[in-house]
Amino acid sequence: MLVQTITGDLLSKLRDAGIKEQTIHKNYACFYRSFCKEAGDKELDEDLIVSFLINTREKDIWNLPSYQLSRREQICRNAFHVLLSATRFYRM
Repeated sequence: MLVQTITGDLLSKLRDAGIKEQTIHKNYACFYRSFCKEAGDKELDEDLIVSFLINTREKDIWNLPSYQLSRREQICRNAFHVLLSATRFYRM
């Protein structure tokens, strides 16, 4: 699926699940917004996420162990793991 489509769908599903808007914004939407700006209408895959995270975070937070990451970097990585999992779900 395309980056913009999957992020929009995922954010809607989080809202439908009853997650507070503030939580969605702080833990997901803020990361997805910048990702959508950079990725545009590309097909979502793990390589695209990893290259985005390396470019924006200046280190490979995707593959580093959690103890080497700040709390914010852990939240960011989790948001993209959720996004990638949602993509795999839609492909089924």
